[in-house]
Amino acid sequence: MMDPEAKCPECSHILNCWHEGSDAICKCINCGWEVVTSYFPPIERDETIYTVFVLQNLSPSLIQLRALSRITGKNYVETKKLLGNTEFVLFEGRAPEVLPIIEKLKEGEIKFRISPAFDYE
Repeated sequence: MMDPEAKCPECSHILNCWHEGSDAICKCINCGWEVVTSYFPPIERDETIYTVFVLQNLSPSLIQLRALSRITGKNYVETKKLLGNTEFVLFEGRAPEVLPIIEKLKEGEIKFRISPAFDYE
């Protein structure tokens, strides 16, 4: 995170700093000094491998079956069998890969858990 009180190394005025995509930019409005560097949000820097578990559901709705079938690529019968067992591993991967899966699970009202704790929802 950029320091909101960062000062220009040339004239000591407070810098105007912001993010644009993967760039962090600081510019002095007094003398024109500026610097651009790379910025990657915490989710992109997180190297943790997360495991997404789908929780057991003995009577899934059609919405839940449809959503999980789309995620897994399995037909409804296979998907229903998966949900009837104990919880199962749906996916393992880094945070940027996990986030869209979580969104699909939530849209489909599918109960899940993630290990280790996932702080990007």
